[in-house]
Amino acid sequence: MSFLKSISGRYEKFSGTSENNRDEQLKTRYYKTNFNQMFQTVEDLLRADPSLKITSVSKERGEISAELKGKLPAFLTATVITTKPFETAVDLHISTEKFSLAGINRL
Repeated sequence: MSFLKSISGRYEKFSGTSENNRDEQLKTRYYKTNFNQMFQTVEDLLRADPSLKITSVSKERGEISAELKGKLPAFLTATVITTKPFETAVDLHISTEKFSLAGINRL
């Protein structure tokens, strides 16, 4: 990833993981487990974080939405997808309406 793209991307109001992301840290993660186990694990992790408030859980769509409360309020969506038998992917997307000098990637 180019230095300029890295700097400018930091100040966008949206960030997320994806299959073909240029930033290695923001690539989709794959796990050797089934959908139900991974969905429950993601939900448990989000519930355990006191700075997050889960607003919506849709197991049918594989999505969990949460509000991030803190210095920079934001909205998080976790998506769990089965790609192959016993291979499940997790993507995270976060967005905010506020601007931060530290950037959204530092939430």
